[in-house]
Amino acid sequence: MLDFDDLKSDGSTDSKLLDRGSIQLIYQSEQCLQTVREALASEGLADPETLSGELMACFDQLAGSQAQLVIVEAGNMTSTDLTSDNLSEQLKLLRRLLPNQCAIILLGEDNRISIERQWRRRGIRYLYWPATRDDLIELVRECLAPTATRSTHSALRIGIVGAKGGAGCSFLAAQLARALAVETGQPGLLVDHAENGSNLHVMLGQSELEARSRETRTSLSGEPILDFVTASSLQIRISQHLNYLGSGASELNRQAVDLLAWDNSFVVEDGGSLLLSHNPEWLSSLNIVLLIIPATLSGLAQGRLFLEQLQNEYADGERNPRCILVLNHNQPGRQITRQLAEQYFKRTLQAELPWIDRCEDWLITGTLPESGCPKLAAPLNDLARTLLGKTQRDESLFNRLLHWLPESWSRRLG
Repeated sequence: MLDFDDLKSDGSTDSKLLDRGSIQLIYQSEQCLQTVREALASEGLADPETLSGELMACFDQLAGSQAQLVIVEAGNMTSTDLTSDNLSEQLKLLRRLLPNQCAIILLGEDNRISIERQWRRRGIRYLYWPATRDDLIELVRECLAPTATRSTHSALRIGIVGAKGGAGCSFLAAQLARALAVETGQPGLLVDHAENGSNLHVMLGQSELEARSRETRTSLSGEPILDFVTASSLQIRISQHLNYLGSGASELNRQAVDLLAWDNSFVVEDGGSLLLSHNPEWLSSLNIVLLIIPATLSGLAQGRLFLEQLQNEYADGERNPRCILVLNHNQPGRQITRQLAEQYFKRTLQAELPWIDRCEDWLITGTLPESGCPKLAAPLNDLARTLLGKTQRDESLFNRLLHWLPESWSRRLG
């Protein structure tokens, strides 16, 4: 029997390893559940938290997980399935829902060494299943050891860019960051890149929010040199899972984000309007560019111009960020419809934000729009799930009806 005393006595690992919740199991067969439970119990480890079913079906239940190890049974997957892009994308999403230092073990029914090596390169341990109790415990021990090499992952970086000034970047950045914090239950960062004043404090309902600055060392070229401790001190806590970063200096912000990205699940960056944000170096650092398009003729025209510039910039296919289009009805009255916008761009728009009467009242008073406005909450939450790769929740008939009612009625009923 293997001995875990060295893990419990090491100063960098405490009794939390034995707590329920430190290990989570996503299983599809009773044999897997029984074998894992028996193996962990034989080594004095607590019964794992368990979720039954396919991986995608368990994502909503994993939000806020504090696990140090997650074991996933792949089920009756073929060799092709085990090496597919689909499974790889699912496991990428799983990482977004877990602490950055959490280890993952994948149990699969293919014993080729090439598959084990392939997943190891991606930072995931693979074990041929069914395995013996000793083989499973050996791998668990290796993953939980204080000296284990953790395969940390950088945050999902999302840049908010407006097709033109006043598109609603700051509003969407603030509300999307909050929605992502709820969906993941993991730490996230909201970055304000404005150098000459910002209105994010209004969007966040934080009247006292101000950019923090710190004295930093500089290089021979005069650029600031930042370390992790100093970068962390620039953050301002907004909620349990969300911090704000806005130094008022673009280079300082860039360095801080590069450092803090390894300590967060997601980073939402408010890039402002097109003219201020078309920065190839910044865009290439993003995983997703979220283009906000006002529902006007000029908004559509400027949006297509940005897409053409983005396509030309990354024509070689290197570090090409995914671009998502959002139609924002930021003015009252008759405007461009989603159908017309999709015909114009010849592509699908991933989200549409409705015009909300007296929305500024909520912002000024610090009341979150989504707490009193179902019409806005639904598209924001759907957009957050889209960015994470989650499936959309089935909306109730009541909430669907609210979307079509006058705003005054929606507020009373919602």
